[in-house]
Formats: sequence, structure tokens, C-alpha cells
Amino acid sequence: MGAEVSAEAVVLRRSDTGEADRRLVLLTREFGKIDVVAKGARKARSRFTGASEPLSRALFTWAEGKVRRFVTQVQPLTSFPGIRSDYDKALAAMALVELVSVGVPYESPHEEASDMFELVVQSLEALELSLDWIPVLVWAEVRLLESEGVHPEWTSCAVTGAAMSVNPSWVSPTAGGLVDAMVADRFSDRFLVSSEALIGLRKTSLLERPPSSLKRADECLRTVFAFWRHTLEHRLPANEAVVQGLP
Repeated sequence: MGAEVSAEAVVLRRSDTGEADRRLVLLTREFGKIDVVAKGARKARSRFTGASEPLSRALFTWAEGKVRRFVTQVQPLTSFPGIRSDYDKALAAMALVELVSVGVPYESPHEEASDMFELVVQSLEALELSLDWIPVLVWAEVRLLESEGVHPEWTSCAVTGAAMSVNPSWVSPTAGGLVDAMVADRFSDRFLVSSEALIGLRKTSLLERPPSSLKRADECLRTVFAFWRHTLEHRLPANEAVVQGLP
């Protein structure tokens, strides 16, 4: 085994490996997204059991092996009990970490990793305290999109630059946002979105922290999910469950 390394992390995903071990996908401030193995974490009395659950935030210490990293110590910080005790918030949080787990590359450069870690922690803390979880998730997913280099045009045509002029308006993830009716037929993935939702998405994208309320929040979330599905081209079961459960 190599030298030990410590970092604060959020558990994004876990899976079983070996007879009693768990493979964890962690998001850290210093190293970005990494894989570690927590040996014996599936045993009832293991000191790793609680901290190896998704959404756990803890200080992890691991030893660098030739192929894998093996957890040697864990100091739990929070399990976000306010999220875990609320089904809708828990599903929203799992949708958020699902996007990071699937969409963010492993071992990002330090500055990018730090920004992503802060975004995820800020979003989880806001979800835990929120009275309405949907605006928080909309904000988090829009900010994550932007961190992936996707900046949809919400209120002007992504093709012509013309300002939004009708309600509802066509939107196309392939085009990169709103599309004027004159060019909408070019995009098979177009769908209609109300001007209230599009304006809300634009305003939300400019905020430094999650809003406590958002007009047409459910429509906003469905719209953002369409962009994520196009961007990742990957099945997103937690996000699908969230969207399907919207009113």
C-alpha cells in the first residue's frame, strides 16, 4: 500500500464488491470524483457502514494501492437527516448526485473539483432546509449543466438570436434552447414550454444560491431534465422518477 490520503467527500454511489466490501464513488474538493473500496463495509458492525451510504458527507482516509484505493478511516460529518426523513427530498438529492456520478469525469482538475464539491454541498444543505425542494433542484441542475459547458438560451432563439415573442415557445435541446417558430421544424426533439417557465429558468441561472420559490417550477424541472437527457445520452432512473412524480 502507498501513502494515506485524507479528504472530505460526499458519497455519490455505492455498489457491492467481494464478499462484504463496498465500492464507493466519492466527490471530493481536492481530487474530484474518485473510486474507493471500503473493505467489510457490508458487515453489520463495520465502522464504514453508515458513512458508505449515498449522500453521506465524511472525512475519508484511504491508502493508495497499485490498482485501487482502500478506505482506512472514516469520520462522519453528516448524513443530511432532514433529507433522508423526507421521501421527495431524498429522491431529489439522489437525482442530483446521479447527474454528478454519471456526468462528471473522474479526477477533475483541482479548481473544477472544488467548484463542483461546493455546488453539491450547497445544494444538499439547501434541500435539507427547504420548504419546497423543486426550486432547489432546478437551480442545482441548471448550475450543473453550466459546469458541463451547456448554456441553454432560455429567452432568445438559439439559432437566430431573436427574442422570445410567443407563449408558449418551442425549445430544443439539440438546438441549445429556445427556437423560433420559423426554424422549429428543423428539430425533432422540440417541445413547447411556457414563457413563465423560460423566464424563470433564465433568472434562476443567474442566482448564486437556490431560490425559495419559482413560478412553474415543475415545468422548469421537466425542461431541464430534457437537456440533461440529451447531454448525457444515458438513462437517469432517479431523475426519471422525480419527473414522473411531478404534478
